[in-house]
Amino acid sequence: MFHLLIVDDHPAQVDSLAHTVSSLDGIGISRISKAYSGYEALELISMHPIDIVITDIRMPEMNGLQLIEKVRSTATHLPQFIILSGYADFEYAKQAIEYRITRYLMKPVDTGELREILISSIEELNAERQRKHQFHQSIYTLRENYPLLRGSLLQELVEGRSISREAMVSKLERLELSFQFGDAVIMMLIRPEDGLIDGSMRPELSLMEYAVTNLTEDIFGSSFYLWSFKDVHGYLVYILKRKLNPDLVTVCSDGGDLQLKQLENAAVTLKLDVRRFLKGSISILLIPQWVSFPGGLPSTYQFGISVMRRRIGEDKPFYVAANDDMESPSVHALRTLYEPPMLHHLMDAGKWEHVEQRVKLIFEELSDKWRDSPEILNEAFYGFAGAFNYISHRNGKRLSDIVSKDAMQPNRTNPFHTLQQLERWVRYVLEIIRDDLNPCTHDSRRYAIDRVTDYIHQHLDQDLSLQTIADRVGLHPVYLSKLFKSETGEGFSDYILKCRMERAAALLKDNKLKVYHIANLLGYQTSHYFIKVFKKFYGLTPQEFKCRHYNGIIMG
Repeated sequence: MFHLLIVDDHPAQVDSLAHTVSSLDGIGISRISKAYSGYEALELISMHPIDIVITDIRMPEMNGLQLIEKVRSTATHLPQFIILSGYADFEYAKQAIEYRITRYLMKPVDTGELREILISSIEELNAERQRKHQFHQSIYTLRENYPLLRGSLLQELVEGRSISREAMVSKLERLELSFQFGDAVIMMLIRPEDGLIDGSMRPELSLMEYAVTNLTEDIFGSSFYLWSFKDVHGYLVYILKRKLNPDLVTVCSDGGDLQLKQLENAAVTLKLDVRRFLKGSISILLIPQWVSFPGGLPSTYQFGISVMRRRIGEDKPFYVAANDDMESPSVHALRTLYEPPMLHHLMDAGKWEHVEQRVKLIFEELSDKWRDSPEILNEAFYGFAGAFNYISHRNGKRLSDIVSKDAMQPNRTNPFHTLQQLERWVRYVLEIIRDDLNPCTHDSRRYAIDRVTDYIHQHLDQDLSLQTIADRVGLHPVYLSKLFKSETGEGFSDYILKCRMERAAALLKDNKLKVYHIANLLGYQTSHYFIKVFKKFYGLTPQEFKCRHYNGIIMG
């Protein structure tokens, strides 16, 4: 319900207009206030949330346009304004347009016109309230998902995924994270042990893992900023940054780093508290080396995983402060073959350009580092072969049914002697698989688009946001948008608009249907907005369109 303020320096005019408005049933005005000058109106607006103001233009001391200017420069809650005047004054009309005032009542006020203008104002207010509600709901949903979004971003950084500096700064700010480029950070890995393992590799925290996270933040949070995620091994991975003087290293009396000593003591306390309060145990790996954010994260994480891997199978939970002089592995993994998204994921998504880029990167790494290593060549071969088998099976075929026996011949011990032989085989098999799967890919995409268009045509009166339809067909919104554009040649929103406008044109040919009814049938909250959209699309208002159609029938 809405609060209306009537402003005029003639009390009789105010009272008469208030009486007229109060007699209009069902328009949504629950309260009417009166002011007999611009200054009195300003005071009322400062004290009460006024939704609509009907103000006379010509008033002594402060006219209606000056009142509007004052309100817009000082009030936090901006009402809708309706100009009231007994003069068809061009100069005032020009000023009103400059203030973006489009509603104008002439004295004496026509009751029907007054009702129409008030209903139009209330529709706009309702639409604005809906937009504000949706905005606040979006902010609430975003904040509710902060932990998962923050964790996903940290995981991308730890895995070494490429993110531009500009995008990174924006994400850090949007997610309200207290980390910046070049910050000195330290990494800690926690592995849940007896009584705390839920057996799940899901990124969401179990109840016990959540409890461990809370304890960790309580113990470390007074001196350090924390940021964490759950990795694919089920470890809780933390990076920590000093809160005070983050670039200053304080030295202990024995020559050590005071902050590192503080971290080690806190880690021991955490282990004891988990045992005491959660009746379980954890293993903690603290890597006592300050590294630069975010560049130093991938190598530090890989080092930590390597240390944790060596400790698997130990009977007792452990706490380790890994030192710089710990033995580093002499042989490193083939990095590009296993970086997410992996090769079989890219093929499964039909992203063949990305597949080509990944294959190129893998062979560049092999050429730079492993050209003369038969063992690494074997690893690469079995990695490619596994991806090829996976994508074939996903499409209901055996790889041997797609690729000839000659191409399958390398499936034996020591399949290749040179890098060039492996690359020729990979590119040959990849081309055969892609050509074989293209019809399947096209059919599956066409099926998805058909489901989308069917849903749109059947639900034009409902919410047809990209997210809603993506959820309905089980696709990611960004992927659906790109897929729809590539398959239909039209933008997603443009297609929905076209469907609604074509349906509107068909409904307008039924002379019994009112414009506001058609707007509701097409999912528009206000007839005012529907009219605006229809005119932009067809160059005519709905009423003009209806009249032309009707006149055409009569003349025909």
